[in-house]
Amino acid sequence: MADGWYCQINGKVIGPLHSAQLKQQADSGLLKSDSLVRKGESGNWVAAKQVKGLIATPQPVASNREDDDALGYIQADEPLPRSQSTSTPTSQRPPVAFESSSHNSPPRTGYSQPSTGKACPFCGEQIQYAATKCKHCGEFLDGSKSRSASQNDESEKRILPLFLLFFFLGFLGIHAFYAGRIFRGISYLIVPVIISIVLVMLPPAGIFFLLVWAVSLLSDFICILVGIYKDGKGKRITKWT
Repeated sequence: MADGWYCQINGKVIGPLHSAQLKQQADSGLLKSDSLVRKGESGNWVAAKQVKGLIATPQPVASNREDDDALGYIQADEPLPRSQSTSTPTSQRPPVAFESSSHNSPPRTGYSQPSTGKACPFCGEQIQYAATKCKHCGEFLDGSKSRSASQNDESEKRILPLFLLFFFLGFLGIHAFYAGRIFRGISYLIVPVIISIVLVMLPPAGIFFLLVWAVSLLSDFICILVGIYKDGKGKRITKWT
């Protein structure tokens, strides 16, 4: 079968084939129009589309005007009906009337200027949203005390003389007398005498009372330094001079 057909499919040479077998390869789609085929073992390779009758050529489908009309198609050479025009020329469009605003026109009803502030919880006056202190009543809005209230909590006494009196005569309670705490000053005068008597009669108890007295003095010393020692009116002594 030296005069059989040979073809190349997917890079492989297939053959020899009868004409019917070659046609079957083309009809099945394995043999493309640009695939190479040849006649016999010594023939020249040519494209399959050059072999007459091997590759079927699709026939153009005639357009059916009636079917196109039934589907609603309109040919390009036919003008659109007037009712189907998608746009109206600018010259034929009716003018659009705009209402011009006038300074004499009455304000809109139901319209209010957006608020930019809030009411003070203490006096009810309007203040800014970001305000931390009311400019009308002077109260702080973050929960801290007002300046006037903080000033009322400060004592007129000063830390420096209080500290010096404690340093030199603290064991006698002279610093308490200076701060106006008379009862505490008297206790500082009496307690050393009591402790001395108890130490003679009952040393263990005397040592205990001595430690309590020392802790009380130490607490006064710390309160004076940090500015929280209070005077006789309950106000803190916060300023040194």
